[in-house]
Amino acid sequence: MSGTADRVLRERGVDVRPETSVKEATDQGVQLDDGEFVDTRTLVWCVGVRPDPLVSDLGLDVEGGRLVVDPQLNVPGHPEVFACGDAAAVPDLTRPGKFTPMTAQHAHRQGKVVAHNVAASLGIGGERRPYRHNDLGFVVDLGGLKAAANPLGIHFSGVAAGAVTRGYHLAAMPGNRIRVAADWLLDAILPRQAVQLGLVRSGAVPLDSSAPELARSPGSSISPRPSKEE
Repeated sequence: MSGTADRVLRERGVDVRPETSVKEATDQGVQLDDGEFVDTRTLVWCVGVRPDPLVSDLGLDVEGGRLVVDPQLNVPGHPEVFACGDAAAVPDLTRPGKFTPMTAQHAHRQGKVVAHNVAASLGIGGERRPYRHNDLGFVVDLGGLKAAANPLGIHFSGVAAGAVTRGYHLAAMPGNRIRVAADWLLDAILPRQAVQLGLVRSGAVPLDSSAPELARSPGSSISPRPSKEE
């Protein structure tokens, strides 16, 4: 999958630098750890997921910045504390000795298990249950008709991967699937729009208010901020 992503990015003119890190970013450019300096005024920084630093400040056992939990997503020694998603190092029962990766498919399912186990700890809904999920693979949308996917360990690229990726994302959406599917279809057969216009109801952007950054709904009001004299 990484090979597919690398090939697609290079075909689009992206300068891919594997095993290279940013040593320093200044207002003149970016210093790489291989000694090269890239002269630029624009820096877009896309990094991997990491746990919130607050987790490490709780005084509890952590693994890679994530709270150590048991298979029931409970922090050992603290029956009142549960953790899931990116904040938790959850034992992967399908791969003994490893932890579940920080992906949406695990976080979504762990949330349901946590909800059940919290209720169970209060005497509701039966016994606590462990979290177990067999990884179904990954999908990576590379834009347009390009994608990479390995559902059930079968590797796809190109249009086939795009169909699998879009199908998975569409199924995972809680609603509005028809509109999203229509947008994808139009994007596939029509050139990309140079300009997009979005309509926002005037009441949601109260520019005449002292607090225009606060959206409001019809019938609501926003009190002005007190002045320094007040």
